[in-house]
Amino acid sequence: MVAVEEPVPDEPPNSVDVLAMDLRERDARIAAMQREYDALQLELARTAQTAGREEIEALCKRLAAPLANLAALRALAAKGKTVEVTDVFSVISDIERTLGKVGLEQVGAVGEETVFDVATHQRMSGGDVQAGTAIVVRLPGYRLGERVVLKAMVSTKGVGDGASRD
Repeated sequence: MVAVEEPVPDEPPNSVDVLAMDLRERDARIAAMQREYDALQLELARTAQTAGREEIEALCKRLAAPLANLAALRALAAKGKTVEVTDVFSVISDIERTLGKVGLEQVGAVGEETVFDVATHQRMSGGDVQAGTAIVVRLPGYRLGERVVLKAMVSTKGVGDGASRD
């Protein structure tokens, strides 16, 4: 009689080996997700940069015509030709309208009487001005959305005589 060897069943996996394998698989998945996340972040940065360049390019295209008109007026004036101030104002209005379409807003108007607000006003000469002090806008400021990009230059208003003390 020939002895037939019974196949020895595989040993059950060791729980430490199973855990080690699970950790390797998890680490591989985390590494793959990190690579995917990094690739998405890079793509997002590229997209934002491209969008920013495209917005600036579009703004420059809209400003090119009024700036060309302003350059022509300046060249005429440099040659001693008469340039009508209304023509200059018209070009400036075109530029302001174009910038307004992208959200640039004027803060205050020349000669406007209002109260001092440290967020939107800057005193033209030294000294402290308290919030709520009567002031006169001398040069307008500008904001883009909620962000003030240039504070309006102001001076304090003289008491009773309408004259500035600055």
